[in-house]
Amino acid sequence: MKSGTGNIDMRFEVWKLFVLATLFSVSMVFVPPLGIVINSFTPFPLIIIYYLFGRRAGLLASGAIALLLTLAVGKEFGVLFVVQYALMAFLVGELARRGYEWNPIMIAGTIVPLLAGGILLAIYSAGLEHSLITSLQTMVADNIRSTFKMYTDMGISFDQQMMGEKEIAAISKTMVTIIPAILTVGAIMSVVINALAARYMVAKRYGATLFRGVDVAFWGVPDSLIWVTIGGGIFMLLSFGVARIIGMNILIVMGSLYFLQGISVTVFLFKKWGLHILVKMAIYGIILSQPIFWVLTILFGLADIWVDFRKMRGKLGAA
Repeated sequence: MKSGTGNIDMRFEVWKLFVLATLFSVSMVFVPPLGIVINSFTPFPLIIIYYLFGRRAGLLASGAIALLLTLAVGKEFGVLFVVQYALMAFLVGELARRGYEWNPIMIAGTIVPLLAGGILLAIYSAGLEHSLITSLQTMVADNIRSTFKMYTDMGISFDQQMMGEKEIAAISKTMVTIIPAILTVGAIMSVVINALAARYMVAKRYGATLFRGVDVAFWGVPDSLIWVTIGGGIFMLLSFGVARIIGMNILIVMGSLYFLQGISVTVFLFKKWGLHILVKMAIYGIILSQPIFWVLTILFGLADIWVDFRKMRGKLGAA
């Protein structure tokens, strides 16, 4: 067990974290749609187990949850848990335990599960009657119809033209072309949110430090990646077909990274100005709830490359 945990009963703490991760993992099935949000926090108790109590405890907890999901809901959920959450928790917790820095941990926690998911998707698509693209479009269209129906049942009305089959087909086709970006952005956000949640709980509950030396207020995207963003924009605006799709996916992924940089700058400014916690929470809530503020936050993150709000140019990670 890591130093700083005092006289805490290790077995009892592991059990509590295991139960918490299990409840998060099954929430999507038993308390929809709120469970979708709750479910996204499944990895952070597992990250803590790996970091504080070791690889064996982490593997046992993850394996037990995968088995419970398989028996209770189906093997698909068990496999998805392993690929989506268990693998990420293992990488983040183990690499943090070995003293790796924040950026390499985040990169590994994002890319490895994505590659594993890609392999799983390729295996799944081999047994399909239709092409993978056609199957994905059908799946997305079905989800759109289900979403419209759910909101209609809740009393939320839509323009009937939005719900026509032609419109649904067009939306599903567009969604499928940006699935790589959607999955990548989802993986990035999942790693960041769970890593920071684990860091907070480790500090508050156990008096230990996860990701030593990391200050969220000073994180930034390496400046050189602006050329990737520019290249994606050129591909999207000046090309067609596959090249345009690649450009679109690049811009979405880079936009998510600059959104995080914008949030990081916002955290820095809030600390500098000494804003009250309730004011900060209200502003964060507004940013996360309104798409226009997502775009403004992305632009804020991009502007930091030239304006250098935090006077930290040259630092690629946390300071």
